[in-house]
Amino acid sequence: RLSAHFGLRKCREIGLINMKLFTVGPTQMFSSTKEVASHQIPYFRNNSFSQIVLENERLLCRFADCRNGRTVFLTSSGTGAMEATVMNCLSVDDRALVINGGSFGARFLQLCRMHNISAESIDLQPEEELTEEHLRPFENKKITALLVNLDETSTAQLYNINMLANFCRRHDAYFIVDAISSFGADYISMEEHGIDALILSSQKALSLAPGLSSVI
Repeated sequence: RLSAHFGLRKCREIGLINMKLFTVGPTQMFSSTKEVASHQIPYFRNNSFSQIVLENERLLCRFADCRNGRTVFLTSSGTGAMEATVMNCLSVDDRALVINGGSFGARFLQLCRMHNISAESIDLQPEEELTEEHLRPFENKKITALLVNLDETSTAQLYNINMLANFCRRHDAYFIVDAISSFGADYISMEEHGIDALILSSQKALSLAPGLSSVI
Protein backbone atom coordinates (compact mmCIF):
# COMPACT_ATOMS: atom_id res chain seq x y z
CA ARG A 1 0.00 0.00 0.00
CA LEU A 2 2.83 2.38 0.87
CA SER A 3 4.64 1.75 -2.41
CA ALA A 4 1.41 2.29 -4.34
CA HIS A 5 0.90 5.61 -2.59
CA PHE A 6 4.46 7.00 -2.49
CA GLY A 7 6.11 5.04 -5.30
CA LEU A 8 8.71 2.32 -4.86
CA ARG A 9 11.75 4.63 -5.26
CA LYS A 10 10.46 7.09 -2.65
CA CYS A 11 9.75 4.28 -0.19
CA ARG A 12 13.34 3.07 -0.54
CA GLU A 13 14.62 6.61 0.01
CA ILE A 14 12.72 7.05 3.27
CA GLY A 15 13.55 3.55 4.52
CA LEU A 16 10.11 1.93 4.26
CA ILE A 17 11.33 -1.02 2.22
CA ASN A 18 13.10 -3.97 3.88
CA MET A 19 12.34 -2.71 7.36
CA LYS A 20 11.33 -5.13 10.10
CA LEU A 21 7.67 -5.11 11.08
CA PHE A 22 7.20 -5.55 14.84
CA THR A 23 3.64 -6.79 15.24
CA VAL A 24 2.02 -8.49 18.23
CA GLY A 25 2.19 -11.81 16.42
CA PRO A 26 3.19 -13.92 14.71
CA THR A 27 6.55 -12.75 16.03
CA GLN A 28 9.83 -13.53 14.30
CA MET A 29 11.27 -16.93 15.15
CA PHE A 30 14.83 -17.41 16.35
CA SER A 31 17.29 -18.90 13.85
CA SER A 32 17.80 -21.89 16.15
CA THR A 33 14.03 -22.53 16.16
CA LYS A 34 13.86 -22.47 12.38
CA GLU A 35 16.84 -24.82 12.18
CA VAL A 36 15.08 -27.38 14.40
CA ALA A 37 11.87 -26.99 12.40
CA SER A 38 13.73 -27.84 9.19
CA HIS A 39 14.42 -31.40 10.39
CA GLN A 40 12.25 -34.45 9.97
CA ILE A 41 9.38 -34.57 12.48
CA PRO A 42 10.18 -37.28 15.05
CA TYR A 43 8.02 -40.36 15.43
CA PHE A 44 5.48 -39.69 18.16
CA ARG A 45 4.23 -43.11 19.32
CA ASN A 46 7.14 -43.86 21.60
CA ASN A 47 8.52 -43.04 25.02
CA SER A 48 11.13 -40.62 23.67
CA PHE A 49 8.49 -38.31 22.20
CA SER A 50 6.38 -38.61 25.35
CA GLN A 51 9.35 -37.39 27.39
CA ILE A 52 9.67 -34.33 25.13
CA VAL A 53 6.01 -33.45 25.70
CA LEU A 54 6.30 -34.01 29.44
CA GLU A 55 9.39 -31.80 29.54
CA ASN A 56 7.48 -29.04 27.75
CA GLU A 57 4.68 -29.41 30.27
CA ARG A 58 7.10 -29.11 33.18
CA LEU A 59 8.73 -26.02 31.69
CA LEU A 60 5.43 -24.25 30.98
CA CYS A 61 4.19 -24.97 34.50
CA ARG A 62 7.48 -23.72 35.92
CA PHE A 63 7.40 -20.47 33.93
CA ALA A 64 3.74 -19.95 34.90
CA ASP A 65 4.52 -20.74 38.57
CA CYS A 66 1.97 -23.56 38.61
CA ARG A 67 3.06 -26.15 41.16
CA ASN A 68 0.40 -28.86 40.92
CA GLY A 69 -1.16 -28.28 37.50
CA ARG A 70 -1.21 -30.07 34.19
CA THR A 71 -0.91 -28.72 30.66
CA VAL A 72 -3.23 -29.57 27.78
CA PHE A 73 -1.63 -29.11 24.35
CA LEU A 74 -3.91 -28.22 21.44
CA THR A 75 -3.18 -28.07 17.73
CA SER A 76 -5.29 -24.94 17.34
CA SER A 77 -5.20 -21.19 17.31
CA GLY A 78 -5.46 -19.21 20.52
CA THR A 79 -9.18 -18.88 19.87
CA GLY A 80 -9.44 -22.66 19.83
CA ALA A 81 -7.82 -22.76 23.28
CA MET A 82 -10.20 -20.05 24.51
CA GLU A 83 -13.19 -22.07 23.34
CA ALA A 84 -11.83 -25.33 24.77
CA THR A 85 -11.43 -23.62 28.15
CA VAL A 86 -14.93 -22.15 28.10
CA MET A 87 -16.46 -25.49 27.07
CA ASN A 88 -14.60 -27.59 29.64
CA CYS A 89 -14.34 -25.27 32.64
CA LEU A 90 -17.79 -23.69 32.66
CA SER A 91 -21.36 -24.97 32.52
CA VAL A 92 -24.87 -23.59 32.16
CA ASP A 93 -24.96 -23.30 35.97
CA ASP A 94 -22.18 -20.71 35.98
CA ARG A 95 -22.52 -16.95 35.97
CA ALA A 96 -19.50 -15.49 34.23
CA LEU A 97 -18.09 -11.97 34.20
CA VAL A 98 -16.09 -11.05 31.09
CA ILE A 99 -13.74 -8.08 30.84
CA ASN A 100 -14.72 -6.81 27.41
CA GLY A 101 -12.20 -4.16 26.49
CA GLY A 102 -11.61 -4.97 22.83
CA SER A 103 -11.96 -7.59 20.13
CA PHE A 104 -10.47 -10.42 22.24
CA GLY A 105 -12.61 -9.69 25.28
CA ALA A 106 -15.61 -9.62 22.96
CA ARG A 107 -14.53 -13.05 21.70
CA PHE A 108 -14.71 -14.48 25.22
CA LEU A 109 -18.20 -13.03 25.58
CA GLN A 110 -19.26 -14.52 22.24
CA LEU A 111 -17.90 -17.94 23.20
CA CYS A 112 -19.84 -17.93 26.48
CA ARG A 113 -23.06 -17.10 24.69
CA MET A 114 -22.42 -19.72 22.00
CA HIS A 115 -22.21 -22.37 24.71
CA ASN A 116 -25.23 -21.11 26.66
CA ILE A 117 -23.22 -19.85 29.61
CA SER A 118 -24.76 -16.89 31.39
CA ALA A 119 -22.30 -14.01 31.05
CA GLU A 120 -22.23 -10.36 31.94
CA SER A 121 -19.55 -8.00 30.79
CA ILE A 122 -17.64 -4.91 31.77
CA ASP A 123 -17.49 -2.98 28.50
CA LEU A 124 -14.54 -0.62 28.26
CA GLN A 125 -13.86 2.06 25.71
CA PRO A 126 -10.43 2.23 24.04
CA GLU A 127 -7.91 3.75 26.49
CA GLU A 128 -10.40 3.37 29.38
CA GLU A 129 -8.63 1.92 32.40
CA LEU A 130 -10.23 -0.97 34.28
CA THR A 131 -10.72 0.07 37.93
CA GLU A 132 -12.39 -1.12 41.12
CA GLU A 133 -15.35 1.08 40.19
CA HIS A 134 -16.07 -1.19 37.24
CA LEU A 135 -16.08 -4.27 39.47
CA ARG A 136 -18.19 -2.83 42.29
CA PRO A 137 -21.62 -3.40 40.62
CA PHE A 138 -20.86 -7.13 40.45
CA GLU A 139 -19.98 -7.61 44.12
CA ASN A 140 -23.41 -9.06 44.97
CA LYS A 141 -24.28 -10.83 41.72
CA LYS A 142 -22.97 -14.29 42.64
CA ILE A 143 -20.32 -14.35 39.93
CA THR A 144 -18.81 -17.85 39.67
CA ALA A 145 -16.13 -17.18 37.02
CA LEU A 146 -14.14 -14.26 35.69
CA LEU A 147 -12.67 -14.31 32.18
CA VAL A 148 -10.06 -11.82 31.01
CA ASN A 149 -7.64 -11.34 28.13
CA LEU A 150 -4.90 -10.01 30.38
CA ASP A 151 -3.15 -8.06 27.65
CA GLU A 152 -5.92 -6.78 25.35
CA THR A 153 -3.70 -6.18 22.33
CA SER A 154 -6.51 -4.75 20.19
CA THR A 155 -6.48 -1.67 22.46
CA ALA A 156 -3.00 -2.01 24.06
CA GLN A 157 -4.44 -2.47 27.57
CA LEU A 158 -2.66 -4.50 30.23
CA TYR A 159 -5.13 -5.07 33.05
CA ASN A 160 -4.34 -5.07 36.77
CA ILE A 161 -4.15 -8.80 37.49
CA ASN A 162 -3.88 -8.30 41.26
CA MET A 163 -7.17 -6.41 41.32
CA LEU A 164 -8.91 -9.15 39.32
CA ALA A 165 -7.36 -11.90 41.46
CA ASN A 166 -8.66 -10.22 44.62
CA PHE A 167 -12.15 -10.03 43.12
CA CYS A 168 -12.06 -13.77 42.39
CA ARG A 169 -10.88 -14.56 45.92
CA ARG A 170 -13.70 -12.54 47.46
CA HIS A 171 -16.27 -14.44 45.41
CA ASP A 172 -14.54 -17.83 45.24
CA ALA A 173 -14.81 -17.40 41.48
CA TYR A 174 -13.01 -19.51 38.90
CA PHE A 175 -10.26 -17.34 37.33
CA ILE A 176 -9.68 -17.86 33.58
CA VAL A 177 -6.84 -15.82 32.08
CA ASP A 178 -5.99 -15.56 28.41
CA ALA A 179 -2.25 -14.85 28.58
CA ILE A 180 -1.59 -15.35 24.88
CA SER A 181 0.04 -11.92 24.59
CA SER A 182 1.36 -11.82 28.17
CA PHE A 183 3.04 -15.15 28.85
CA GLY A 184 6.80 -14.66 28.67
CA ALA A 185 6.43 -10.88 28.48
CA ASP A 186 4.63 -9.90 31.69
CA TYR A 187 4.85 -11.24 35.23
CA ILE A 188 2.29 -14.00 35.76
CA SER A 189 2.11 -16.42 38.69
CA MET A 190 -0.75 -18.89 38.78
CA GLU A 191 -0.03 -19.56 42.45
CA GLU A 192 0.18 -15.93 43.51
CA HIS A 193 -2.77 -14.75 41.43
CA GLY A 194 -4.97 -17.79 42.02
CA ILE A 195 -5.38 -18.49 38.30
CA ASP A 196 -7.34 -21.68 37.60
CA ALA A 197 -6.84 -21.86 33.82
CA LEU A 198 -4.09 -20.05 31.90
CA ILE A 199 -4.39 -19.94 28.10
CA LEU A 200 -1.24 -19.71 25.95
CA SER A 201 -0.39 -19.73 22.26
CA SER A 202 2.82 -20.30 20.36
CA GLN A 203 3.14 -17.26 18.11
CA LYS A 204 3.68 -14.44 20.63
CA ALA A 205 6.48 -14.19 23.23
CA LEU A 206 7.35 -17.88 22.78
CA SER A 207 8.41 -16.89 19.23
CA LEU A 208 7.20 -20.11 17.61
CA ALA A 209 5.12 -20.78 14.52
CA PRO A 210 1.35 -20.30 14.86
CA GLY A 211 -0.94 -23.28 15.33
CA LEU A 212 -0.05 -24.63 18.78
CA SER A 213 -1.88 -23.57 21.93
CA SER A 214 -2.03 -24.84 25.47
CA VAL A 215 -4.05 -24.49 28.64
CA ILE A 216 -2.36 -24.86 32.02
